[in-house]
Amino acid sequence: IATVLHTVDQAIQKTEEIIERSDRLLCGIMDDIFEQGVSSPDRLQETPVGRFPKLWDIVQMRSILVEKPSYGIVKTGDGDKNGIRMIRTQVIEHGKLVADEPIRVTKAKSEEYERTKISEGNVLLSVMGTVGRSMCATQDLEGCNVNRALAVLKFDNSRVLPEFADFWFRSPHVQSYFETQKFGTAQPRLNLGFLRKMKFPVPPINIQKDIVEILSNSEQRYWIERETKNQLQRCK
Repeated sequence: IATVLHTVDQAIQKTEEIIERSDRLLCGIMDDIFEQGVSSPDRLQETPVGRFPKLWDIVQMRSILVEKPSYGIVKTGDGDKNGIRMIRTQVIEHGKLVADEPIRVTKAKSEEYERTKISEGNVLLSVMGTVGRSMCATQDLEGCNVNRALAVLKFDNSRVLPEFADFWFRSPHVQSYFETQKFGTAQPRLNLGFLRKMKFPVPPINIQKDIVEILSNSEQRYWIERETKNQLQRCK
């Protein structure tokens, strides 16, 4: 048994190394693709949030949102085991929800925060605590709500693909930019007014689709190795 456990531990360690390399590779691709697009441009434009191809539009985020972003539920109350699921920052990782025991609030409490009710394609962005975590809401999250630490961003999808926005928020340069813009020490946070005015790159939709496909394929390796690690850990 000791030999088997040692072998499993070695496999877990090797898988963790692959996960780390996959993460670094994805970050490198993000940096390159958001600066150069899907082909090397002749000219770049400098902005507070990075360099982008000259042909991309750079706009304030409020011009591509269909609603003002809002904070989620501040106080959950007594909760309701059969109530509305509330998404929290700590269950978001690499653009996905990780397994958790969901917190549920009463329907009445969720109705108090109507503006942060989730629809498929909304982008959830953490603006308090661990700032900068992001994900694109899937169909199974339709009708759920979020806690105070998350902002629900509702993009005009004729101009911005939510998957593109999610990857951009998670790119190393934007993550570093968020670090310079957050305030507070005990509970760091981003101001929603700052988000509305934040510069946002808007390439043509066909370019956004290409970028999403490239980054999704790259990120797939990360999640495959994560699942491999989980399976190995279950063997112990």
